[in-house]
Amino acid sequence: MRSQIREIELKVTVPQSFQEKLQMTSADTQRPKRPRTKPPEERRDDLMNAAQRMFIEHGVNHTTVDQITNAAKVAKGTFYIYFNSKEDIHAALASRFVEDYVRKVRAEINNESEDDFAGRLAAWVGASVDGYLNDPPLVDMLFHKHPQIPNGNLTSKIVSPLEELLSSGQQSGAWSIRSPRFVAVYLYSALHGVIDDLIFSSNPITKRKLINEIEMLSWRVVGLAA
Repeated sequence: MRSQIREIELKVTVPQSFQEKLQMTSADTQRPKRPRTKPPEERRDDLMNAAQRMFIEHGVNHTTVDQITNAAKVAKGTFYIYFNSKEDIHAALASRFVEDYVRKVRAEINNESEDDFAGRLAAWVGASVDGYLNDPPLVDMLFHKHPQIPNGNLTSKIVSPLEELLSSGQQSGAWSIRSPRFVAVYLYSALHGVIDDLIFSSNPITKRKLINEIEMLSWRVVGLAA
């Protein structure tokens, strides 16, 4: 009987020890796992980028939420985690445009010498014209074909770099104006109106000439020699 048990024991092979199994299990659990889903910010950006493409191609009114989610490759329910409606995501696109515009304008202004206020005002003009003319279909979709509901906060953000520049110039004695805020809104509105006219005009002028004209008018408004 003992010889039979011994024979069975010899035939049984253990592939690995318990300790080896434990080490392998521990190693597996320590391996970093790839995330199954994208971070919320990235998923939101995907939806916004898809909506932007669909709105430009089909128009806001003729785009459906299904088209947006299909283009973003997400379930329809995912859309409503981040946005309440098409109008909501359209407003988010406008806010993103303004934030990008303000960042680029500030960067161009700050590239000029601190005491060169004429140069800094010209930098605002050039960056603003570029901001609107570099992507006319996007600007048209955001502000013309489906206009935004008037938003004081959005206007304040748009004019803030210019208002800050005008206030700084006022304090430094570069010019004398009664209200930096009023002049900032006035100059921005004039620039935006001229760009709109250029976009829809049958006799457009070159961007360089447009910038030169707005620079001279802006300098005159604040009392600088053109």
